This record gives sequence, structure tokens and C-alpha cells, in this order.
Amino acid sequence: MPKAPKSAVHFTIGKGLFDDAPSKSQRTQIRIAEAAVKLYAKLGAQATIFEKIAEAAKVSRPLILRYFPTYQSLLLFMAQSFKENE
Repeated sequence: MPKAPKSAVHFTIGKGLFDDAPSKSQRTQIRIAEAAVKLYAKLGAQATIFEKIAEAAKVSRPLILRYFPTYQSLLLFMAQSFKENE
């Protein structure tokens, strides 16, 4: 699978998803999703695992699983961010 060019990742995760200023919990979700997007662009989806996302976001794997129990839930969060940025 070809890797996406770096310029393809140029949107703001979480923009429009939260009514007010994001809470600490919401900022953590955003940080996790931003790390995932960067890794997907750099490594491709199959090589992007929760352990690598945790390392890039500077959080633990269990914390990622607290917010995103499945890859699908993380992808849905990112997809909602894409939609909100259109």
C-alpha cells in the first residue's frame, strides 16, 4: 500500500466535535487521534498498532483503550474530525 504524502495530513482533529473548550480528557483523545493520523500517513494502517500510537501520543496503551476500545472507534473519531473540517 503506498504511503500518503506528508501534506495529506493537514486538518485539525477534534475541531467542531466539542461544544466548548475541550476538557483534559477530550484533549487526550485529540492527542491520541493526531498521533494515529500521523502514523497512518507515515507507516500505513496495517503497521499502525496501538503500542506505536501510545508511544507517539506519550500515553499508555490502556489509556488509549479507555477512550478507543477498538480501532474502529478510533477511526470513527478521526472520520468525524474529517467531516467537521470540510
